[in-house]
Amino acid sequence: MSQKIDYSESFTNYYKTYYPAFVLASIPRALKRPVGGPFAPGCLLCGSFVAVGGLAIASGDIANGSGISTAWSLAYFMINAKKSIKSFRMYPLALCTFAGINTIGYGRTIFQEY
Repeated sequence: MSQKIDYSESFTNYYKTYYPAFVLASIPRALKRPVGGPFAPGCLLCGSFVAVGGLAIASGDIANGSGISTAWSLAYFMINAKKSIKSFRMYPLALCTFAGINTIGYGRTIFQEY
């Protein structure tokens, strides 16, 4: 008897929690900017607003928290994606990839809520 694992359902349920928002907000960022890496003020601004979205989700407001996290993850991705790809370094690419995945996950959640 084989069981099918529905990864889409797991992905959707995971983005109804505040964990991805807090992980993106708490990733340590160097004050000295690495080559191709993001600027510290932009990281702090986007990270703090993603954390605010996570707090909204933690308080029970999934729709608004997902919207805030989607918007600021997308902003971070759009600001830093080109520099990250050009630098071809692991740290900036990982941050942008995770911001993009957060944008997709929380964006999907907000459209399912409305």
